[in-house]
Amino acid sequence: MIYTLFLSVEKLKICRRLKTNIHFRPDEAPPPCGNFHDCSELPDGSYPDMATNCTFFFTCIDGIDYGLQTCNPGTVFDYETQSCNWPDNVKEPCGNIPTKKEKRKLETHPPNK
Repeated sequence: MIYTLFLSVEKLKICRRLKTNIHFRPDEAPPPCGNFHDCSELPDGSYPDMATNCTFFFTCIDGIDYGLQTCNPGTVFDYETQSCNWPDNVKEPCGNIPTKKEKRKLETHPPNK
């Protein structure tokens, strides 16, 4: 019960920051305010919220979703540093740096100029 209250308060804070209508229960709020993530099989840490193009992230501790947090405007969540960063400094899928697999593909098949 304590965790549910904590999550609800966190969701309300985010909704207020986004200036959304908070006259409904947090579990009925539109995304990202109503999003909950399954942390049951995730190690403790923070993870990008793909539904918001990584502009939000959620934190899991002991299998519990502790809610969404937002990155500053223009930044995305960087899983490797566990912080928000500029997209040019973050690997795909959240940022613009190609993963090794994508980089190899570009090296073997460069784009047409």
